[in-house]
Amino acid sequence: MTFLRKPDDSEMEPVSEAEFLADMASLCKKTPVEWLGTPEFKGIQILDPDGWDLANYDEDWAKPLTRQEFFDKLVVSTCIFPKGMIEPLNTDELPPERGRFV
Repeated sequence: MTFLRKPDDSEMEPVSEAEFLADMASLCKKTPVEWLGTPEFKGIQILDPDGWDLANYDEDWAKPLTRQEFFDKLVVSTCIFPKGMIEPLNTDELPPERGRFV
């Protein structure tokens, strides 16, 4: 199967399936509430939305985002993740130069 992309005003060009799917995913925009309802992010609670513009929070929170834009804001926010979503860190497997928690 051939996948095509039309960048800007140029002619169509062939692209890989992965590039095509990434382009399509970037076009899908949802509000943060909608992203939090998807299976990938379901159950995450944002306690402190540091990734969003706190001076214009209501406006920024209502803005539709691509998955990557949402993820970039999420990872700099303080969140609670559902049990099992993130595997616990086993400090016994850390190399010695990384140190240990005691």
